[in-house]
Amino acid sequence: MRSIDYEALWGDDVCSREHLSIADVLRSYPYLLTSGLIPPLAIVNALLRAGEVDAGMSGGGRWEPVEITEAEYAEVVSELVENGTHGRMLRHVEAPDWVRDREDWSLWVAEQAYSIPLAENRRFHALMAELRTAEEEAGKRGDEAARLDQLMRLNAVYIEWCAFVEKHRRLPPE
Repeated sequence: MRSIDYEALWGDDVCSREHLSIADVLRSYPYLLTSGLIPPLAIVNALLRAGEVDAGMSGGGRWEPVEITEAEYAEVVSELVENGTHGRMLRHVEAPDWVRDREDWSLWVAEQAYSIPLAENRRFHALMAELRTAEEEAGKRGDEAARLDQLMRLNAVYIEWCAFVEKHRRLPPE
């Protein structure tokens, strides 16, 4: 399996420099594998092409942008399924064709792993994105009252979304 140079980050500080397998890079990616599901090749390559992950207080990592082939992906999946991550088993489930980016992956995983209804979750995510965009545009115009109004609306929708998630959420089997 291919390995790459990887810098573990805490804020802007480099904590360590290592030579990691692609599977280990994915294992180190904050929150990526917590559902127990392995992302499809398109999502993995999008993440690897970014060359960096910043998860705020959860740290992050940096590497030279890279892509893997289907054959390499099969090897990564095999390694992840065989050895899991942080004491948890992982599984590969073929994602539907509409899963094309990290947002789609998150929505699909929420349904598959946590029983969050897809259509309603997608509606909440679209509404929150729309409100964030409106807030940013108001800020660019210098309209502080409109910006704060959008933030208040976003907060209300976020609270509603959290209640929705809490109502439906089921933990994945161990």
